[in-house]
Formats: sequence, structure tokens, C-alpha cells
Amino acid sequence: MEEVFREITPLKKDQLYYAKFTPDDPMDFPFHSHNDYELTLCLKMNGKRIVGNLVEDVIGNDLVLIGPDVLHGYKWNKDVNGCDVAVIQFSRESSTYQMFHKGVLKPIGEMLSRVNYGIRFSKETIRKVKDKIITLHKTEGLKGFYLFIEILYTL
Repeated sequence: MEEVFREITPLKKDQLYYAKFTPDDPMDFPFHSHNDYELTLCLKMNGKRIVGNLVEDVIGNDLVLIGPDVLHGYKWNKDVNGCDVAVIQFSRESSTYQMFHKGVLKPIGEMLSRVNYGIRFSKETIRKVKDKIITLHKTEGLKGFYLFIEILYTL
């Protein structure tokens, strides 16, 4: 049986989101959970994605939104080079933010309320948001906020 870790995300109380991009990552994330939502983009993936009790082989590009407290992990095929990984973590409280339940942002609130375990996005959706997700880690201030909202809205 594999050990399960409880991750403390680097998201600070005053941050709306935490984003990072790691090119050529060895992609061996142990089975873990955390309090926050996690959007993970893997480019050139070759291995397995585990979310809850669902294990899927992934070859190519992959994008999943994982809900709070959901066990998940990745196992990379060691015979292949690493993949490019972008991760965005944001607060479990996001689903209760009033702005996500009104007007044009209502679809974001609806999506977050449906993420009991995880949502896997299509190749077409990946194509639409890939560059934005990769860029978010180096976009600050109001521009970063707009980009984060744009990513969630597109999803």
C-alpha cells in the first residue's frame, strides 16, 4: 500500500491563487490531498493520473480540476523524459465567493460546486487555456486576477 500525504499548499490567506510552472518535471507526485482546489495541466504526459479511486493512463496533454480533500497523484513513466507541469491552487472557499454566483461569473460557481472529485477537460479546452495557465505564474496584480478569472470562465 502506498503512503498517503496531507499537503499544506503554499497558498497564503491573502492570495486568491497560487500558480507555478515546472518545465521538464519528473512528474512523480505521491498520493496526497489538501484543503484547496487544484488545477493541473500536464504537457507531454506519459504515465498515470490517480484521482480518488480512478486510475487513468495519460499520454499527451492532460488538464484536471481536483476538488478539496480529494486524494490524487501522478506516476510518470520513468523510461520517458519529464513533462511540463503547471499547477494552480486556490481556496476551498472560492465556491462560496458571492461574485461566482452572480451574473457572468455564475458558471464558475456552478463548476466549483460540481467538483466533488475531479473534472477532466477536453483537448479542445486544453488548447484554449494552455498558454494562459502557463503564463499565470508570472502574471501579478490585477492582470493576474483577470487571467485567473478568464481561465476559470473558459473552463
